[in-house]
Amino acid sequence: IGDRQVTQGQSIVAKSSAKKLRRAGENVMCGFAGSTADALTLLEKLEGKLNEYPNQLTRACVELAKEWRSDK
Repeated sequence: IGDRQVTQGQSIVAKSSAKKLRRAGENVMCGFAGSTADALTLLEKLEGKLNEYPNQLTRACVELAKEWRSDK
């Protein structure tokens, strides 16, 4: 469930078009809060890892974490 509440600085802005739940691959749903730019970047990278390792969610997540931590 996503509340579609978006913050900008210290202000709370309710947007009916905000989508906090996104599909990653065929069988994975991702929800995120906080820094949207980072969340969307992570989602895109997770989708790539799911394509690289189909039907292996745990492995895709581990490989993403390795890449994210070593990315400078």
